[in-house]
Amino acid sequence: MCQWRGRFGRVMIRADGGRLVSPRERRKTALRYEGSTGQITVENDAIVISRDGFNARVGFGKVAPRRVPLGAVSGVFFQEPSALKAGHLQLGLGGNPAVDHGRDAASDPDAIVFGPKQTAQFRQLYEWLLSVVQQNQAMGIDSSTIDYESGTNRVDRQREREAASKQRAAQTYAGPDARADVIAATVRMGTTWGGTQEIRNLGEHLRAEETVRFIAQGTYEGDEGIVVLTDQRVLFFFHGMIRKRLEDFPLRTISSVQTSSGRRTGELKIFASGNTATISKVKNDDLAPLADAVRQSMAQPTATPAPAPAPAPAPNVADQIRQLADLHASGILTDAEFAAKKHDLLNRM
Repeated sequence: MCQWRGRFGRVMIRADGGRLVSPRERRKTALRYEGSTGQITVENDAIVISRDGFNARVGFGKVAPRRVPLGAVSGVFFQEPSALKAGHLQLGLGGNPAVDHGRDAASDPDAIVFGPKQTAQFRQLYEWLLSVVQQNQAMGIDSSTIDYESGTNRVDRQREREAASKQRAAQTYAGPDARADVIAATVRMGTTWGGTQEIRNLGEHLRAEETVRFIAQGTYEGDEGIVVLTDQRVLFFFHGMIRKRLEDFPLRTISSVQTSSGRRTGELKIFASGNTATISKVKNDDLAPLADAVRQSMAQPTATPAPAPAPAPAPNVADQIRQLADLHASGILTDAEFAAKKHDLLNRM
């Protein structure tokens, strides 16, 4: 156990990075530092980061308070506000340094943005946290080994929401009984508007041993459907009210692919076996990834089917007659059976 004097009085640090103070000192140090995107509260042996400031509620999303032991604090950065921008206090936690995230500090879960009126109190907090970091280092505390509640920033939360939304949409489009590879490819689609009937009925046209890698919407010779890349072929599938259409191009027959894009959609040209197939109205979000996936699949070796076994040579008639004679001599065949079998074999010559 080590102790030192700081702005908040005598401080004692346990070997696990926690901080011990007397009840009187705790009342002094249980302070709250309020910023525009949240607040930091100093407790006995930890700090509590709350993302519930005005800007957090309006633009960055309110999240639950996080308790971080002092031993997990591994860095701190302080930026004073100016006439044009707010200041911020950036924490480094779990062995990570406090990297200045600049404008992104407003959405960083380990930073608090503040204005000119809060500069003095946040500078005081910065100096104290800096002494905590120095003390952790002096005591040999490895901040990366101290458990703490990590947070997510606005971008991460937005990506999580989008991924969950696309997963739900994919399951709706593909149906409850869809194959896992079809659902995964549907999630990766840049645009999932349309193609519902094709995606729902795709499974009945797939082979059991092939795996779907990519799905995109497109139009082929006037039919609006989906273009599907598997590990064996590229296929176009249209499922209408009255008729269906399925065109496939084995990967081994494709020599190259070309793309051309317009404002919102583009074309995918497939050159296979001396012919050219043009799939148009492919969304730009899917066009380049689809073409790249086809090229990568073309570069991968495909399994060569094993040659059919050679037919067994036809048995020699003379040898068969000798075998019949041996069976007759041993009494297995009667005279009539031997004569009938021999007559049948001689007729085949």
